[in-house]
Amino acid sequence: MNKKQKIYISGAIAHYDLEERKAAFEVAAAFCEACGFESVNPFNNGLPQPGDWRERMQMA
Repeated sequence: MNKKQKIYISGAIAHYDLEERKAAFEVAAAFCEACGFESVNPFNNGLPQPGDWRERMQMA
């Protein structure tokens, strides 16, 4: 059984429209999944928005 490789979706969030960033990250996650990877989207990790990027990286 092969385990999927994880890809952490990363990009600028601070100082941008949060809803636009969420949508862009969802598109990136869908692309990664379609390519056979397991995507890790920082918007879907259970931490409140907005949040510190360091906390999000620890959740990955």
